[in-house]
Amino acid sequence: MFFQPTVVFPVLLPYSPLKYTALAALVAYIIADNKNKSEVSFFSNSTNKYFVLFILMQVLSASSLWVVYGIDVVNLWLRYGIVYFLIIKLGTTTSKIKMMVVAMVFAIAYLSYYSLSNFVITYVPGVRAGGFGWYENSNDLSVILVSIIPLAYLLFETAFGIVTKGFYFILTMTFAFNLLFTGSRNGLLGLFTVGMLSIILSNISRTFRLLLVVLLCSSILGIGLVTVLARDDLSGLSGDASSESRLEQWAACRKMIKAHPFLGMGPGEVPGEMRNYGGVRGLAPHNTILLAFAETGIPGGIFFILFGIFPLVTFLKNIRQYLSIKTTEFIFYKYFCISLAGFWVCAFFSNRVKGYQLYVLVALIVAILNIIQTDKIQVENT
Repeated sequence: MFFQPTVVFPVLLPYSPLKYTALAALVAYIIADNKNKSEVSFFSNSTNKYFVLFILMQVLSASSLWVVYGIDVVNLWLRYGIVYFLIIKLGTTTSKIKMMVVAMVFAIAYLSYYSLSNFVITYVPGVRAGGFGWYENSNDLSVILVSIIPLAYLLFETAFGIVTKGFYFILTMTFAFNLLFTGSRNGLLGLFTVGMLSIILSNISRTFRLLLVVLLCSSILGIGLVTVLARDDLSGLSGDASSESRLEQWAACRKMIKAHPFLGMGPGEVPGEMRNYGGVRGLAPHNTILLAFAETGIPGGIFFILFGIFPLVTFLKNIRQYLSIKTTEFIFYKYFCISLAGFWVCAFFSNRVKGYQLYVLVALIVAILNIIQTDKIQVENT
């Protein structure tokens, strides 16, 4: 999904590889040997229940628009659902989950290489680094880089051998360096969040941590902020049309929620209805939580929060206990939650209801928690 084959290889576009490989993977899972599948019931985890309920609300809220694009909504959430389900059911060991993380990191490595070679090497002040496909926009590129940095750092911390460790460390630094040239305020805030959390909570020497903190802060201030201030559409870090219009859109979303509390406006309908509620027509609200509520109503918004945010809340409530456990499973859990925190820092000021990052990250968290719970039960039975 993250590699975006139809963008890299346009000749594949007529064959819809994302849709058909997802379906093929699901069929392969169904006929596969049971020993490759998780024995934990999918609905035993409340997060999975909230995910299904949120999808249901998306489909129901699209019912009034069914003739127009209701089938498209079903197809979209079917792909998300398959990816989410298979990560959880096939992520039965840390080695399998690590393979998934490696696949994602290498996919984004190509995206970052493309961005660096096309925007940074020939850098022109005022031109923001972008990518291709879903991440062509600078803000879209930023959120995926912020989400992938903790996963690359996870590979660095858990790798064996100085060469492998060095490779993943350089890859992590490459993602961060790329992010500095996006000119995205959300991206810089997300980079600071995941960078500081990854460094402070990592199992490396205190001296090395201090060095990385200094490097991170100096890079954000010396390169990142300079790139942001070089943007033609900004005269400072705030007070511009982009940030001010978001406040109008947030107010308009609140009016939408009040007017359509149960099923919302329907998926994709919020930008077009903005003018009718005091907002700027055609402009999305740039707040993922408000967008979820406005699209699917109050029930859908609540399910979305319970699904996407509460796994992070659970980690933060028990962070001291979790950090005291140095097993591989808890190291994975730590970095998955850091990545989710970085996602939400960016998503609070952007529109991320429809994006693979959130659903993949939560699926990874649920999968690693299933492993932890299974190991705990086995120890207790022993």
